[in-house]
Amino acid sequence: MSIFARLASVPFIALAVFAETAWPQVEVPAGFTVETVCEGLDGVITMDVARDGRIFICEQTGAVRVVRDGRLLDEPFLRIAVDDFWERGVIGVALHPRFPTEPLVYVHYVRKEPFPHHVVSRFTAEGDRALAGSELVMIEGEDQSLRTGKYPGAHQGGAMRFGADGKLYVPLGEHNVRDPAQSMESLHGKLLRLNPDGTIPEDNPFFKTAEGKYRAIYALGLRNPFGLAVQPGTGRMMIADVGQELFEEIDEAKSGANYGWPHAEGMAGHRPEFTKPLFTYNRAVGTCISGIVFYNPPKPQFPAEFVGRLIFADFSAGWLRLLDPAQPTESTPFATRLPNPVDLAVEADGSLLVLVRRTNVHDEHFTPRSGQLLRIRYAAP
Repeated sequence: MSIFARLASVPFIALAVFAETAWPQVEVPAGFTVETVCEGLDGVITMDVARDGRIFICEQTGAVRVVRDGRLLDEPFLRIAVDDFWERGVIGVALHPRFPTEPLVYVHYVRKEPFPHHVVSRFTAEGDRALAGSELVMIEGEDQSLRTGKYPGAHQGGAMRFGADGKLYVPLGEHNVRDPAQSMESLHGKLLRLNPDGTIPEDNPFFKTAEGKYRAIYALGLRNPFGLAVQPGTGRMMIADVGQELFEEIDEAKSGANYGWPHAEGMAGHRPEFTKPLFTYNRAVGTCISGIVFYNPPKPQFPAEFVGRLIFADFSAGWLRLLDPAQPTESTPFATRLPNPVDLAVEADGSLLVLVRRTNVHDEHFTPRSGQLLRIRYAAP
């Protein structure tokens, strides 16, 4: 019997990793264990793992933190003045593909002055700290105060990743305004593609037809692309795009693709010119897709059936599920009762890192320093 068949039949093991909170215990299948790597993180959003094992974590409230040798360092790698209202703040981090040999760290954040807008910058690392004065601003977005939806500050996007082509891919949400997702004069609702030095690749799909910074647009028609995953070896890239009323979706990143938002959601409303999702699920299953990662570590630790699968999270439902990208018809439950998972990463030894926020948007109900980094391991039962 495969591990996926067993996942549906074996009892889950409850692990008391949140004993001091009101959250229920995390549940994983027999043979898997969960441990807390660190806690006390402030409004976590996303992370990236270095080849030397260090973990760089975004705190929405203005910092990039470092976990080294299993310990959260007291001093942040970087602290930035940001607009951190609702879903704004520090929302993306990516390490240069040759980091730390090339000691470059890329950060996506929302600057408050002179108006709230996206900024993607590059910083030089000196040990576990950013070198003072090393910021290189690569691209800046539009003034978000000019057009606001029902929730100003919503739908900012999330994780940045380097592709197999060595380019930096940056997802931006449509700021809860909808229409900019289809406009080639806005970066909102887009997937951007940049060179590591901040220039725009000349082989971008709209380089010859767009102007200025809009030449960075690689794909459009996204609502709130919060998660981004690149498969080692193949270079396939998947986008976790948060839905509105009907479906959550996983889209395969393709040059020049238009995913249809706000005219299409999931499979509904699609026209021939729109790129259909790879996979969708409806509101009976979950209401907010978030982190996503391919399980392709150098040394797989999980059962063989996991290799090549997508693992994805739902922020609101608090679960992790598995999907075969070669046959993306149904997903399989993996872990449940996770307190607001936002991002996933796979370590070199095959362990799965899960970043949990344990609070909602940054408003008057926000719970500071509630985030945790968890690690899921496997040992055959």
